[in-house]
Amino acid sequence: MENKKKKKPNFGIRPPMAEEDKRKTVTVKLNKKEKEELRQKANEAGLAVSTYIRTKALGQDETAIKKFEMYSNLNRSFGLLKALYRKYESLKTVEDALARVEEELRKVREELKNAN
Repeated sequence: MENKKKKKPNFGIRPPMAEEDKRKTVTVKLNKKEKEELRQKANEAGLAVSTYIRTKALGQDETAIKKFEMYSNLNRSFGLLKALYRKYESLKTVEDALARVEEELRKVREELKNAN
């Protein structure tokens, strides 16, 4: 009898990635100064640290990576705006919607303040 690995169910979130496309973890040891310098350079490039390392190590174009991340962030932002619109579509004016969003932000800030 074969020992087959059971596949996890895909609940419609996204199709499973091919094995060769999955990212693997690589550990890099840095001292405190090197780590801070790496974070600073990644920040200056507008990239996450892992993206910055991958871009530099593989000789990829930073501009293309930045554009991709920008489009990803815009897509996520529009998704959030769409969710807000659906939640508050009963509001009649933009001012009403903004006031409601500001109230929600105030609540979040208060919760964060109390958590600390």
